Amino acid sequence: MRMSKITLVGVVLALAAGCESGSSGSPVIMPDAMVRMVSADMGSAADAASMNQLDGSVIDAGVSSDQGGVSVDDSGLPVVDTCEQICALYETCDRLDIWPNRSAAACMEACESASDLENFSRYQLCLQTTSCDRLQECRLPQRPRPTCPQVCATLSECEADLRLPAGLPEITDCEDACNTPSIAADVRQCGEAYVADAEACDEETFALCLLREQASDCARICEREAECSGLEDVVDCALECVNRPESEDPIVRRRARFAATCAERAGTCEEYLECSQPEVAGVNPDDVAALCEADAMCGFFGDECPPRAEGLLLSISVDARNCMGAHLQDQCGESPLPCIRPGVPVIETCDEYCAVSSLCGQLPDGLLELECTAQCRSAVNDGALNALAPFRVGLRCAYAASCADFSECVMEGGRGDVSCEAHCGARGECQAGDDAVCLEDCEARDGTLRNWAE
Repeated sequence: MRMSKITLVGVVLALAAGCESGSSGSPVIMPDAMVRMVSADMGSAADAASMNQLDGSVIDAGVSSDQGGVSVDDSGLPVVDTCEQICALYETCDRLDIWPNRSAAACMEACESASDLENFSRYQLCLQTTSCDRLQECRLPQRPRPTCPQVCATLSECEADLRLPAGLPEITDCEDACNTPSIAADVRQCGEAYVADAEACDEETFALCLLREQASDCARICEREAECSGLEDVVDCALECVNRPESEDPIVRRRARFAATCAERAGTCEEYLECSQPEVAGVNPDDVAALCEADAMCGFFGDECPPRAEGLLLSISVDARNCMGAHLQDQCGESPLPCIRPGVPVIETCDEYCAVSSLCGQLPDGLLELECTAQCRSAVNDGALNALAPFRVGLRCAYAASCADFSECVMEGGRGDVSCEAHCGARGECQAGDDAVCLEDCEARDGTLRNWAE
């Protein structure tokens, strides 16, 4: 065997040398696989004691036949006819690091998926003639990716194209998507696996994959809504979102950006809901019930206590609420006005109010957005009610849905403050003085704490 190998090497080298000075004078390059085979045989012949023989076993490219069940053929090359033998070679060479998670199963899966390809034999030859430390140079042949029209045909056959890609803006059908480069690549990516395995075809999975690529913000928001708010159909939600006409309203766009950011960054559903649905703090129903129970003796709120009590609690401080509760139980003959003091808003509301009022061109007179924020925050921190007065109406409108809603809210006095006309009209209904005198006094006291309390 040794002599036959040396003879084979000599013949190959002689042929190579002869071809280099052929009639054309042009050098002929030996195929890379042949060079590796010659190198392997030369290495075998050079040192029979250390490279070819180990207890009668032939060793080639650093692999011995007594390791890991790897067998060799008569020429001393490892046998790699099957995927089991191929993956055993990687394992014996301690080169499973080439495969994901150093997994022999990953090797088998990749090997079997490529074993019917035309160039698979070249991969096998590379494995036979390459040393263990260079096995990464042997590349499995890649199956050609299906074209976008091929993916569309498969999607149509398995009815995975019922909603997408036709549901995307300005796209009529899958063929149209293939003619749009920015979408065609995503259609292929999301649907190519179904071409090889039609049984795995799933309409919702394909639709979500495409939406995550083409409408990532909408998909992310709808997936969080499904997770945290019981939304049933993420795909329909995302399609509605992506096809919604883009608003020119700066507050609408601001709310959309905030919603997308919340969906991406919130770690828990509680954080997501708190982040995505900011609003002025509401009123605890238990507090309304307690105030109405206290008012049962005095009847200050009349027959419509719950809504009136809720309106009052929205505006007054915690101390004022406690004062009102005690007053209505024990001092029916005296006015509760001394109890009524404005509440101080949450400081973050200053940031939102000044931001949206700037976007809508309705900042307090003479202030820039940063100045508005600084002065409002300072007033809240200090509990300075007089300094907070110019901002109070706007703060109640800070979380309006649009500039139109913000303007309407401010015009209505923050949907909580009562105008002098409404105040005096209510007094007139109770025959509590002359309307004209009331209106004159109210306007004279405009901005004062007493006027606000009345």
